[in-house]
Amino acid sequence: MVRTLEFRNNGIIDSLTGAMAPALFYENLQREISAADRDRRTLSIISIVVVRRKLGEGEELDAPLSERIIKITSLIDHGMRADEYFSRISEDGFWVLIRGTKENALMAIKRTELDPDIRIEVVEREEGESFRSWVSRVDRVHFA
Repeated sequence: MVRTLEFRNNGIIDSLTGAMAPALFYENLQREISAADRDRRTLSIISIVVVRRKLGEGEELDAPLSERIIKITSLIDHGMRADEYFSRISEDGFWVLIRGTKENALMAIKRTELDPDIRIEVVEREEGESFRSWVSRVDRVHFA
């Protein structure tokens, strides 16, 4: 089955969800890393992947999955604090930047009240870790 789930952006926002475009997220992430290094703060990224539901002998279709992704965008947006931001980083998932530790990120996840058909992982940045190294680690978790 060819997947046709909408995944486009104009460089600023995702066309399906209105979430921040990945390129803009990465720009902001680089600034946050620099500031965190100066202030000796911890950063974490929450990786959220919306898992297709199994329906009888098949999988959830694109239209219902799109509706779930839009709903999840709203839950993430309403559950976030002013200094947190997120991007639809893949067809079926998001990254949320948290200024804080893995424990802070886990509290943020509880605020969003996401449904159980979602895979959530938190990747805390190691002290002094480069942008490239951290993004690579989050990629491995997100796309596993």
